[in-house]
Amino acid sequence: MKSKPPKIHLDPQPILREVAEPFDIDNSRADRISLSNRLQMFLPGSGGYAVAAPQIGISKAAFVYRVEDASGVVFNPTIVDYSDELWSFHEGCLSIPGKYWEIQRPRYVTVEGYNTKGEELHFELEDLLARVFQHEIDHLLGILCKDHVDGE
Repeated sequence: MKSKPPKIHLDPQPILREVAEPFDIDNSRADRISLSNRLQMFLPGSGGYAVAAPQIGISKAAFVYRVEDASGVVFNPTIVDYSDELWSFHEGCLSIPGKYWEIQRPRYVTVEGYNTKGEELHFELEDLLARVFQHEIDHLLGILCKDHVDGE
C-alpha cells in the first residue's frame, strides 16, 4: 500500500515557530533515509523549491531541496558565513500559501551540514540556491519569511 504524501503545516500552526531538534547523525542510516523520503514525497507538485521537516510536522533539523540542477537533503544545516551584499527577491512560502514579500537576504552564503550517509557537506551558494537554503534554515529556527518584513 502506497503511503500518502505528508500534509504541509500552515501558519499559524505552533510547530512552525519551534526551533527544530538537531538530527542525531549517529542514528542509523535508515532513520536518515526515512526522513529524507518523507520530505521528498511532498516536493514534487508543490510548486516550491524545498520543504523543511517542521513543515510536515517533524521537529527535526532537516530539509530537502530541488533548484534547477541542484537537489538533495541536508541534516543539521548551519550558515557558517554570509556576504554583506544583499539581494532582494519576491519570496513566498508553502506554509503561507498565496502570500509573497520582497525580502532582502545575503546573496552568498556558506552552509555546512550532513547528507543521508552521515557525511559532512560544505556548500558555497549564491543567488537563488543561497536564498532557498536561508529560507529553509529559517524554518528550522522557527522563523517564517514574513518575519523579515516590517509590519508583518
